[in-house]
Amino acid sequence: MNKTIRILHLEDLPTDAELVSRELKKGKIRFEGLVVDNKNDFIKALEEFSPDIILSDHNLPTLNSIDALRIVRDKGLKIPIILVTAAMSEEFAVNVMKGGAVDYILKDRLQRLPAAVISTMEKFRLENERQEFLDDVIKNEALLKETESLAHIGSWQSDLLNGITKWSEETYRILGYQSGEIIPSFENLVKSVHPEDKDYVKKISADILIGLKSRKFNFRIIGKDGAIKHIRSELLIERNEEGFPIKITGFNQDVTETSLAVEELKSSREQLRALAAYLQNVREEERTAIAREIHDELGQVLTSLKMNLTLMDKTISSNETISNKKELSDEISSMKMIIDNSIKRIKKIITELRSEVLDNLGLIPAIEWQIEEFNKKSGIDVGFNNLCGEVALNKDISIAVYRILQEALTNVARHSKASKVNVKIEKKGDHFKIEIEDNGVGLKSEPSKESKSFGVLGMRERAIILGGDFTIENVDPSGAKVVVNIPLEKAQLV
Repeated sequence: MNKTIRILHLEDLPTDAELVSRELKKGKIRFEGLVVDNKNDFIKALEEFSPDIILSDHNLPTLNSIDALRIVRDKGLKIPIILVTAAMSEEFAVNVMKGGAVDYILKDRLQRLPAAVISTMEKFRLENERQEFLDDVIKNEALLKETESLAHIGSWQSDLLNGITKWSEETYRILGYQSGEIIPSFENLVKSVHPEDKDYVKKISADILIGLKSRKFNFRIIGKDGAIKHIRSELLIERNEEGFPIKITGFNQDVTETSLAVEELKSSREQLRALAAYLQNVREEERTAIAREIHDELGQVLTSLKMNLTLMDKTISSNETISNKKELSDEISSMKMIIDNSIKRIKKIITELRSEVLDNLGLIPAIEWQIEEFNKKSGIDVGFNNLCGEVALNKDISIAVYRILQEALTNVARHSKASKVNVKIEKKGDHFKIEIEDNGVGLKSEPSKESKSFGVLGMRERAIILGGDFTIENVDPSGAKVVVNIPLEKAQLV
């Protein structure tokens, strides 16, 4: 990209802003950057800095990405916005994209940012050129036909005063007809709409007649040949001085290939989630098998060996012909102590591989046991607030919650320097929720942003596989909090 572009960066962490700037420079992007961290400076920069593109973190003290999108939209500015944030659920990403963001980049994937900026600027350049083209070609029918054919965009116009409707040639082609084969009318357009989308299209059409100036929306049609096509439509309405509608202009673009590609991508993601869930189940089964093997084989061997040593010790003690009884007895005692320590270590390994408390008693006792063990090992005080009473989750969810808590407490012990941890479970709305909050040093550079934070990535993946979401954030005045929400349709309370 040869042109110097103006980049407005909405970010409150200087270190993150520097990382973004560095990544853009590595991508050989020529840019003039401005970093702001509050709403007033953001609005001022929109007016004075006139950015070509906006990079926005999601949560800032006085502003979030949703508000930023709304401000840009309300000002009528056509500035592409890329969300650059720590983490987000798939549902949130969809909502942000619906809100107007053109892309989102996780901060642990910043290497993708330069390509995303270049792609977005090129896309907006092409979009602006296309829009300018459309404005011109509407006045020139010959150019309109050529452009519509290339872009698969059909236009139509209804004069509400004289009842005349005109279709472009591409509109006929999109519907599967030859020019003039069917009478152009709004009613015939609606007839081609997929039965499941008819009410939706009629409602949007009614809304725009009542008071809206324009509207973009998607729907499906069934062509003359029976083929289902996905359509991206825009309606523009012209009103007289009294505000009554007198003319409707519509643009319908055939986006079937894009829609099918999106569906395929969504299906691929679902398959990857299913594979991840399967691999986690396999891993848990392997852990169970290994734990059982260690318990049944190695544990029993050591126990048998200890019994043999005890019998040997008694035999030596009762044998009057042995002169060095004390030395032999001391050696046997030392060997028995080694065996006892090995048995304890084996029990610990078995517990880490698979919690017998979880398998035999359920999630709540397993959480209580894990908290007690964590307190013994780390010396960190842990409080447990159970607002659900007894809770029964299916096997997969119980294991996932247990492992998430295990990993979160491990992170606290390794990194937080905390003296207190609070664990809380509750039913919140239609979700089962678990929170792990500590009073430690907090997140200097959030682990969720680091590609090497496999513990955090593992916790998040477990939550997403269950249809839930995972967040980790700083809390006031100090410390960090992990929050996991799981849909109640997957978790049943007793």
